[in-house]
Amino acid sequence: MIVKGPPGSGKSVIAARLWATLVTDPKLPEGDVVLATTSASQNRNWSWLIEKATKDKGARGVVQKATGYTPIDTQTLGKLRKKRGKAWLGDAAKWRANVKTLRALGVPFRDGSEDSTHLVSIVDEAHALINPEHKEGRGQYGFVVTLGPQAYHVIRSSMLSVFLLDPLQGFRSRENTTIEDLRTWSRELCGEDPLEVSLEGMQFRCAGSAEYVRWVESLLAGAPTAENANLARSWHSATPRARANEGKRAKSGRMEVTLFDEPESWEASLRARVREGSSVRLLSSYSRPWKTKDANSPHDLEASEMDFRERYKRDGKSRFWSRIWNYVPKGDYSWFVASHPASQVAQDPLCEVGCPYVVRGFDFDYVGIAWLDDLVWRRDRWVVNPAKVHETGFSAVTNAAQREARRGVEGEKTAELMERVGQAYRILFTRALKGVALWIPDADPREHVRSSIA
Repeated sequence: MIVKGPPGSGKSVIAARLWATLVTDPKLPEGDVVLATTSASQNRNWSWLIEKATKDKGARGVVQKATGYTPIDTQTLGKLRKKRGKAWLGDAAKWRANVKTLRALGVPFRDGSEDSTHLVSIVDEAHALINPEHKEGRGQYGFVVTLGPQAYHVIRSSMLSVFLLDPLQGFRSRENTTIEDLRTWSRELCGEDPLEVSLEGMQFRCAGSAEYVRWVESLLAGAPTAENANLARSWHSATPRARANEGKRAKSGRMEVTLFDEPESWEASLRARVREGSSVRLLSSYSRPWKTKDANSPHDLEASEMDFRERYKRDGKSRFWSRIWNYVPKGDYSWFVASHPASQVAQDPLCEVGCPYVVRGFDFDYVGIAWLDDLVWRRDRWVVNPAKVHETGFSAVTNAAQREARRGVEGEKTAELMERVGQAYRILFTRALKGVALWIPDADPREHVRSSIA
């Protein structure tokens, strides 16, 4: 099954409720019903949520990384290569032959990756699955890429596979599994086309406004101001909706979007939401390097050592606004997303800044987006600044775009980088249930967004 839908259309809720419905169904045949995850952030947060809901640490065993469906792990491959040579099973283009070789030799597949071992595998955020058939899917990604695509092995290892995805949220180079790929492997392994479900037009975030999401996409695509403003009128002039009853489709309503030119008033507006009892986070794209990634206690650093050190003016005086990126001790992203009790975020939800990778698939009542200098509006179009893009997931594209910039050209790689940065902003803009507060220091993009809201 393929379930496709835009941000906020209910994919993750469907994944959770489908899993809960199946595991409590006494008529279901024996077998595991597994939630498969496609990123470290998603894996830690799903595990945390399930453990919290069930009050059972063992419950997190129902969460399996997508990397776990590959027949053997990298350590096992290393041991086998000591006997058979460093290049053994080394060609990703021959992955089907490599899998056949493992079977012929009788190499046991690891637990959780045997054929049809799971009754059902539910893969949320399936747009992040890696397909090594293409060169961008080859690298050190925590599984043996020369044994083939992750989704292929999910299908092979499961009686039923459910993939929930939004292709436009797969912005890293290695996140390259397409819906057509899933159709191809379904025909190969199951002998039939997958059942496909569309959630287009459904919207449970963004005040229930699908129109707001269309406006975001139009804005980031560089559409003319008048066109954006016309789209905006359909959501910012709507009457606020009542909360939708559980199980009913949310009605379109007013999405709150506010603009700020400096961070003090921006942050003050969000702190007011926190005092009201709302869930709130600060977010930004990859316009600043993650200097504090390996710091043991990044909150104790001097302000000048933090990841964000932004100069601004207020009352004619220069000031600085400082923050760290999301702190993830031992790769535990639940500290930021779910306010782990031991985290600083549990005490102050605005003490860190989250990135698109961390919050993809999750939502909050309100988000504050620091829109800095990686994507700016100049005259009549968006311009990406490769020197201000620090996402490692598409560093090859960024480096190529920087080379184009040094030659004074805006070529193919610059256009690709623009698309990927735009996808990151689309993720940020669609995390909120009720409203978005934008801090945009640069006057040109700020005024363009203001005019686009009409």
